[in-house]
Order: sequence, then structure tokens, then C-alpha cells
Amino acid sequence: MRNVKPKGGQGRVQWNAGGWFGALSGSTAFMLVGALLFGSQSMTLAIVWLACYAIAVVCAILIWTRRESFASYPETQSLLFVVGTAATIAILFAFLMRLELSEGVNATPTKVLLVLLIVPGLMLGSHLLERRAA
Repeated sequence: MRNVKPKGGQGRVQWNAGGWFGALSGSTAFMLVGALLFGSQSMTLAIVWLACYAIAVVCAILIWTRRESFASYPETQSLLFVVGTAATIAILFAFLMRLELSEGVNATPTKVLLVLLIVPGLMLGSHLLERRAA
């Protein structure tokens, strides 16, 4: 393993393995679990969800391995954007496939996509904190 000196940021957001990979695993786990669960109903949907998961993870790993070249704050925003986009694609594709949801699940595309507004909310919150600290 090479000794990497991450490029420092000017504000509050700094490179941290626990934060980076913890946020990645926490925000993408539902796509991996969904791919496994949807596999019994639709292999196409399972593959799309698995691809969305893989794209987010590969992007995060590529950014992490180049952290000596990138400031932490913009790349954190990039990771949030990639994960949010992958999640949106996965969820929209599930609704387009019109799969039967479990009894008691009252999910509509609008309700689910409203939950995804957490991502731009996190991006805005991070921006405000970073701007205040700089």
C-alpha cells in the first residue's frame, strides 16, 4: 500500500477513510439489497440496480485513490451527486418496470423521489458549512 498524502481542503471537509467509505456504504447498501431482492421478480431490474450500485462504488474508489490530486470538499459533493443520480435511476427504473410491491407498502414515485431530496439537501448543507468555515 502506498503512502498517500491527501490534498488538504480549506474548510471543514477533510479526507477521512471512515467518513468516505461509511457514507458510501450507508448510501448505496439499499441498491445492493434491492438487486438481490428484485432478482426473483425481474433479472433486468436486478442488473440495473446492481449496475447503479457498482457505478457509485467504482466512482468513489477512483476518487479515493486519487485524493492526493483532489480537494476533499468538491469530491464529497461529486460523490453525493453520483450516489443521488444512481439512486434516482434505480428507483425510477423499478417504477417503470411496474413490479408488484409488498402488501402494506404505500410507495409512489413521487413519495420515493421526495425522499431522494435528502441528497441535494446534504449538498446544500455541506456547501453552507464549507463556505462558513473558509
